[in-house]
Amino acid sequence: MVIVKKYGERRVPAVRTWLGAGVLAAGMGVAVVGAAGVAQADTGGQAASGSASSSSSGKPATGPKRGTGVASTKRLAAPITKASSKPASASSNPAASILPPTTITREGGASVNTPVGPITVSVKATLPLPFTEGPLALNLKANTPIGNVAGSLAGSQTVTPGLPPINTLTFDQGTLVLPAQAAFLVSAMGPAVTAGASLSYSASTFAAAAQRGDVGGALLAVLTAAPDLANAVMFGRGTFTLPLVSSINGDAQSVQLHIPVGGWFAPLSPASVSWTDYTYVDQSGLTYKVNGGEIEFTGTKFGGAVPAFFALFG
Repeated sequence: MVIVKKYGERRVPAVRTWLGAGVLAAGMGVAVVGAAGVAQADTGGQAASGSASSSSSGKPATGPKRGTGVASTKRLAAPITKASSKPASASSNPAASILPPTTITREGGASVNTPVGPITVSVKATLPLPFTEGPLALNLKANTPIGNVAGSLAGSQTVTPGLPPINTLTFDQGTLVLPAQAAFLVSAMGPAVTAGASLSYSASTFAAAAQRGDVGGALLAVLTAAPDLANAVMFGRGTFTLPLVSSINGDAQSVQLHIPVGGWFAPLSPASVSWTDYTYVDQSGLTYKVNGGEIEFTGTKFGGAVPAFFALFG
């Protein structure tokens, strides 16, 4: 049973809203930059002085006294603006900090009941704006009975033409990282899984032979049951599948996590995730299509308990 918890989702604004916000932001940025770019100019004073000089002698002047005026002119130097040696900071260009974003972020989560206990998964997706193409990323964190898990998926968003256009998401790579102790505990369950599968196969083989009246086949199934069981416990390989999402638009178990398990000495292998195609419409009426596929994770590996034990020491 899967209980889906709704987290706050950021409603995707319409394209016109983003364009209007961009024009408004650009206008505000130009105004702020223009106001900040006005230079302060220092002005000098200009003064003119006149002086009268007269020459006199011991004798009284016989004629009218004449004065000569000398005009003094002071040349003004052009104002000099000093260049700052400090690097320009982000605050000197406020327009860059108010531009609209080019991506949107969405968050969600789910709680999954599994044979090993409840697993709570939280997901954060970062993708381009609607009707634009570019890379996208999906980050996953899970709280499990055997420790915390971190994973990621990466891919791209493309736009499929149509009326209306469809935002198409494609994932092509991913990582999954668990603590080494958790990987060892998961791998330690492998012998029980492979042993159970071997016994089930031997029992079904015996039952089918007996139903057909094939005594030789039934006897062979009994004789080979023990060797097959021993081989399964020591070197057998299998897969433990966990449904991460049990229902997306009515598509049951559309997302599954596949963890390799094996006998005590089975080799280690990476986990993988698979999903089917599905299409959904978000709250703002935009249509998204997720292409189905399967990704083999890089990171932690699972398998035989003995190799996983040695991986604890690097």
